[in-house]
Amino acid sequence: MEIILVLGQEMELRENAQYNLLMMEFLHHLLKSHDPSVVANWNSNQGREVPKSSSLLAAKRKQELTQRRSFANTRHGHFGGTWVMQQRDGKRQYVGAAAKSANEASQRRTLSKRKNRKAEPFVGSSGQLVHSRRVPTEEGPVTRRANETLYKFCQRFLEDCYGPVIKSLKNEFRRDSVRLEEEDKVVFFRLVWFFNQWWRLSRTRKELGNLIFTMDLFTFNLVLNATDFFSQHKKYQKLAQTVALYSEMMNLLLDLQTSKDATENMMAMGLMDRLFYSSEPIDRLPKLLSGWLPGTFTREYLCDLVELCHVTFKLLDANEKRFGLTADQQNKKKQVQGREEKMKAAVAEFDVKVYFCRKIVSNHVVTMYIHLLNQYRMNATQINYHVLAMFLRLSRTEIATPEIHSADIPINPLGTRRVTLEPMLYNIQLILVLKHVLNDIAIRNDKDYEFLVTFAKNLLNNFWQAAQQNPMLYVECLFRHVTPHRFCESVTNMYVSEELQMLAERELLLEEQRRYESEYMEHDGSHDEENDDDEDELEFTGEALQASEVKKDSKKSSSKSDDDDTTDSEPSMREHEEKEASFSKLNASAMSDEESSDLASRSKEIRVNDNESGEEKKAYPVETSNKRRPKGGEDSDQSETDDLSNKRQRVMQKQTDNDSSDEDVDFGDNTPVAVATTKPKYFVDDDEDE
Repeated sequence: MEIILVLGQEMELRENAQYNLLMMEFLHHLLKSHDPSVVANWNSNQGREVPKSSSLLAAKRKQELTQRRSFANTRHGHFGGTWVMQQRDGKRQYVGAAAKSANEASQRRTLSKRKNRKAEPFVGSSGQLVHSRRVPTEEGPVTRRANETLYKFCQRFLEDCYGPVIKSLKNEFRRDSVRLEEEDKVVFFRLVWFFNQWWRLSRTRKELGNLIFTMDLFTFNLVLNATDFFSQHKKYQKLAQTVALYSEMMNLLLDLQTSKDATENMMAMGLMDRLFYSSEPIDRLPKLLSGWLPGTFTREYLCDLVELCHVTFKLLDANEKRFGLTADQQNKKKQVQGREEKMKAAVAEFDVKVYFCRKIVSNHVVTMYIHLLNQYRMNATQINYHVLAMFLRLSRTEIATPEIHSADIPINPLGTRRVTLEPMLYNIQLILVLKHVLNDIAIRNDKDYEFLVTFAKNLLNNFWQAAQQNPMLYVECLFRHVTPHRFCESVTNMYVSEELQMLAERELLLEEQRRYESEYMEHDGSHDEENDDDEDELEFTGEALQASEVKKDSKKSSSKSDDDDTTDSEPSMREHEEKEASFSKLNASAMSDEESSDLASRSKEIRVNDNESGEEKKAYPVETSNKRRPKGGEDSDQSETDDLSNKRQRVMQKQTDNDSSDEDVDFGDNTPVAVATTKPKYFVDDDEDE
C-alpha cells in the first residue's frame, strides 16, 4: 500500500503515465470487497467491544440449530427409521424425513418464484452495502483492523494521490485510448464512487479537496452517456454502479452549492445550468425513473435512484428560492449582460413545479416508491425519509386552484376546487403497506419510525374523509389510471366535467344579467318620473322663464360662433342678414295699430291633418287681405316669402326690446315667436315704398 501511495503521487509524470491503468486495477482489487460506509464509520466504532455472539461462525451455527429444532418438533420427528429415495439411474439415496421435507419445501418455493418472476420486485435484495440498510453487517476483529487500515489509506490517498491519478485516467478516456478495455470504464466509476462516498460519510469532513477533479462537465457527460449505453444494452449491473456514482456526484454538487467559497458556488451554478437550465439539458433522472422494471434491478439500485431524485429536487428548490424573480428583475431580464447574470436569469425562469409534474410524476414512479417502502424494516432511516418526502411533495403539489370570487358574484356550485396530486396515493398497494406499518408492534416505540407512523395515520385519515364524500374511491383505489392529473381533478371535483362547469357558469351569468336588467329598468323608471316632476314645476315658475331665456341666449351665441367658423364664401349672406335686422328694427318702431293687427291675423296657424299618413302638419298662414300681394306668378310668391321673413325678424327684434306679456306666433316652420301686443307709433310699408 505504501508503494501505491508513492507511485500515485508521481502519476502525472511522463515516465509513469503508462502505469495509470495498472494503478487503477490495483485500487479496484484492494477496495472491491469493502463498503465505503463501513470504512468511513470505523472511527466512531473504534472503542466498541464485539460480543461473542457477533462472530459469523457463531451466527451460522445458531441458525442451523434453530432450523433443526423446528423440524424436530414436527409429528414425524417422533418416529425412527430410514427413508430410501429411488433415483432415476437406479441408485438409492438414504435421507431423513426432516431433510426431505425441507428439500421439497425449498423446491416448491423455487418453482413458485420462477413462475411469478415479477412478484419479487428486487433481484438480490440482500446486498452487502450497508449505507442503504438499517442493520449493518456484523464484523470481527480482523474486519475491524482491515477497516482501520483502509481508513488511513483513504485519507492519505485523497490528500496526495487522488488528483494526479484521476487526471491521468481522465486523459485516457478523453483520448479514447486503445489501451482501454471494456470493463475499465466501470472500474473507474467504482473507484471514484468509493472515495466520494467515503469522504461524504466520514466524520472528519473538511474541504472538498482533490475531489473537485471529478466534479467537472467531462465527468458528468461520461457518466450520463454511460447510463444511456448500459440501459440500451440491458447491462443492469454496470448501470447500477453508474447510477450509484451519479448519486454521489449530485451529493457533492449540493456541497458545492452550499459552500462558503464563491468559486465553488460558481462551479455549482455552471454544472446546474448545463444539467437543467440550458436549452438542451443533459439531465437523465426522468429517463432512469421510467426505465426501472420490477424483478430486474437490485434494491440497492433503487435506493440510489431514490436518493438521486431527492438530492436533485433539493438542489432545484434551493436555486429557486435563492434566485427567484422579483418585480425589478422581471423588468430588467431583457437587459441581462454577462454569463453569471444569464445563468441566474435562467434559474429564475425555470419552473420546478412544471418539471416535477410533467417529467417525474407518473403511476409507475409511485409504484416503484411503494415497493421500496414495503421493505421499511430493512431500509435505512434516510431511505424511508426520501420515500415519504416524495409522497409529501405529491400531496402538496397543486394542479388546480379555485377562482377568487367577488362579493357581488355568487360562487359556482360546480366550480373547480383545490386539486392536488394526493389522490395518486389512494391505491390499494400503498394502503396495504401503511396498514402493516400501523399494525407493526415492534416499531411503535422506535423513534426512527416515528415519522413513518405519523404519515400513515394522516394519509389514511385523508383517504377515509375523501371516501366519505366520494364512495367511488373504494373502487378507484383498485385500478391504475392512465392520466393521473385528470384522475385527481375528476375525483376531487366529484366527476364534474368542464362542460358541466361551463353550463353552470352560463346559468349564473344569465341570472346576473336578468337581475341587472330588472334593477336598471326600475332605476330608469324612477329617474324618468323625477325628471317629469321637475319639468312640470319649472313650467309654472319664474325661474323656468329665466332659464329658458338664458338657454336661448346661449343658443344665439353658439349659432353666432358657428357662423363665424364658416368659409369665406358666406360674408355676403351675413351682411345681408345684418342689413335686414337693422331695417326691421327701424320699421318695428313705426308699426301702426292697423298693421300689427293685420300681421296678427295673417300669422294665425292653420294645422292640416293628413289622413293618409296620420301625421300632423303645419301650413303657412293664409292672408285675409290682398292689399299688399304683388302681381305675377313666381315673382309674387317670392316677394311674399321675403315679406314674411322680414316681418318675422321685426317681431323677434321687438320681443327682445319689450318686457311686456308675449303671445306665441307660428310662422309655419315650428318656431314660436313672441309678438308684442303694444301698439307701435310708426310703421314703414315696403310695398308702398316700391
